[in-house]
Amino acid sequence: MRTVLWCVLMSLASANKPIFDLSNNMRLVLLPADTKMGTVIYKLRASDADEDYPISFRVSGKDRKLLDIVNVDCSKTICEADVVLMRPLDVDVDKYMLSLEAIDTRGEKTVVQTEIQPKRSQGAFVG
Repeated sequence: MRTVLWCVLMSLASANKPIFDLSNNMRLVLLPADTKMGTVIYKLRASDADEDYPISFRVSGKDRKLLDIVNVDCSKTICEADVVLMRPLDVDVDKYMLSLEAIDTRGEKTVVQTEIQPKRSQGAFVG
């Protein structure tokens, strides 16, 4: 009985999902409506306590075709990816809703809901 319990505890102890860097979790982004396609609008960063590297990033959701994720660098402590604008923004759209995912080699993932708002004025805001 102890062997079975030990295996279950070991399995639970190593089931940590990737964690987005809190300063880079991209929940709200205000972008100028004239932002050019192909522009890197954000850099994602995530780590994994289990060190299940590399971590890959993916975009999903209704407006997923607006962005592309380019995995850039992955060390033994953190992985990074560029978020690239793939389509022009429409100022008549109030907001674009997306989900950003960080996925480790075990398939464990963390999902962050993201809102992108096109703005007529210059200057981006990320919060």
